[in-house]
Amino acid sequence: TPWRIPTVKELFTLLDPTASAAPYVNAMFPSTKDLYWSQTTQANGNKFVVDFFSGKILGNSLTNAIALRCVK
Repeated sequence: TPWRIPTVKELFTLLDPTASAAPYVNAMFPSTKDLYWSQTTQANGNKFVVDFFSGKILGNSLTNAIALRCVK
């Protein structure tokens, strides 16, 4: 299958709920940046992003430069 941008739910599964400090990402993913795009669109046209340093899901304008992590 081709590479694609993950949904916000898929990205959210990479968060580590047992982490006691940032980054809140699974240790399998070292050198993770803070924000990553998802393919999930908000009602206002912005995309959801996952912030691995706060452990939150945020909305962001497509004009901002944010990292991608693609999945198959």
